[in-house]
Amino acid sequence: VPAIGLQVDEKLSARSMRIDLEGAPILDAEIPADRVLVEADPTHLDLLDVTYEKGSPIAGQRKFMWVDDRHLSALREAGFVFSTPAQTAAKWTGNSLRLYAGHFVGIQETRRMLSDMEPDYADLVRQAQEIVPLQKIAEVLRRLVGENVPIRNLRLILEALIEWGQREQDVVLLTEYIRASLKRQISFRFAGRNNIIAAYVLQRSAEDILRNAVQSTSTGTFLNLSDDDAQALIAEIERALSQNATDVSPVVLAAMDVRRHMRSLLTHNAMELPVLSFQELAQEFNVQPLATISGRSGVARNAARSLPSAAEAKAGQEAAS
Repeated sequence: VPAIGLQVDEKLSARSMRIDLEGAPILDAEIPADRVLVEADPTHLDLLDVTYEKGSPIAGQRKFMWVDDRHLSALREAGFVFSTPAQTAAKWTGNSLRLYAGHFVGIQETRRMLSDMEPDYADLVRQAQEIVPLQKIAEVLRRLVGENVPIRNLRLILEALIEWGQREQDVVLLTEYIRASLKRQISFRFAGRNNIIAAYVLQRSAEDILRNAVQSTSTGTFLNLSDDDAQALIAEIERALSQNATDVSPVVLAAMDVRRHMRSLLTHNAMELPVLSFQELAQEFNVQPLATISGRSGVARNAARSLPSAAEAKAGQEAAS
């Protein structure tokens, strides 16, 4: 990651912060004085009888409230988690950097990483570049980093590129196969305690909605989803999120062929939820289904609180519909 420069901009208000990347802002926000940020349902705050103001979606946070800091004692007693202005600034900065992490990986950075590997893995580096051009390797790494997938284990990534590079020319699909090869790393990244992955599982009906909306062009595929279908999916996930504890970090589980399209739908709607395919679940991890997403207008159904293994989750994909 390049060095980050800090400048004082007299044009900004006293409570404003802005982060520029490559000459354009990726975060431009104002943090009000004497307020704390609370991620909670407004109805819960109404019951507490505190003064609050709804915040606008920003830096990966879709819904939050600004609460007057004179209510801190009441918030603590009620068990609400809140962030001070300094904590909010730090969190938004981290979120923004994660959202745009892929921009920090280019051809030059990829070449440097491969050069660092050459003393110990010269044959592997040479063979990988013979099969997959440097530009495509950089694009794969950029896509992985863009979804918070660790790329520290480059040896494993290069071996997967050698295995799949000749069979799959599309860099988007190639990245999906590389992700499957990194299933242990991905599972570990998004698992909670005791190797448990909390998940919203897409039913076959929801997956079919996405499949039927995928259109192919000469430059690749894209999701052409109707507004009604898009809002139905987003609304279901929002309802599921509102029913879960704030300390739970769930993922969305989907079939491999629609995973990236579900991810793009969530990102487009300012929802930073990881989306994994069943092929990305390592066997030593367990899945805790929190809800099943049907893609219909009804409320997402709470799933049974059983803890299937990753292998059982894959086998149960068909049964989810």
